[in-house]
Amino acid sequence: MANKSSIFKVRIDMANIDQHRYEQLCFTVAMSANESYQHFVMRLLAYAMVPEQRIAFGQGVCNGNDPDVMVKDYDEHYIYWIDVGYPQSARVKKACNQADNVIIFSLKQSDWLTRNQFEIMAYNNVQMVLLEPKLIEPLEQSLTRTLNWSLVLDGNKIAVCDHHNYWESSITRLNSVAELAVKA
Repeated sequence: MANKSSIFKVRIDMANIDQHRYEQLCFTVAMSANESYQHFVMRLLAYAMVPEQRIAFGQGVCNGNDPDVMVKDYDEHYIYWIDVGYPQSARVKKACNQADNVIIFSLKQSDWLTRNQFEIMAYNNVQMVLLEPKLIEPLEQSLTRTLNWSLVLDGNKIAVCDHHNYWESSITRLNSVAELAVKA
């Protein structure tokens, strides 16, 4: 018997101060039985943080060939290939060859980042968004089947509120090897 996915109803009130983007995102999404809570939370944040009209969840967890989150052009070409967590170098290379833009959402303090950051950032169409564990861990622990988040992005700060708790953290965005060397 196959493991079943968990279904979540999600509402995110999104405010991106820098881009003057204010919207309400309402959707239903499945968390695969083999997906970690950490991956799921970062996938939700990636979906909310990328300001594109045609953004969609991929079948990345179930189908290793798809991104976790994506934006496709009308001709099915990837405009954005968005992966969450710790993708292998070969997967990043494949994404860079298939998409105009690749965004990787990962944790700031990780062995994976230390081992792979320079190789991955050598590609000219990759951006990394590094989130703090102090934001992700409490969001994992507070997951319910009906999520009601308010999310505010302001510069390099992110704040998430679920009407009971409030979490705030910094975000690090990396766009090139030169920028990475300066921040290291």
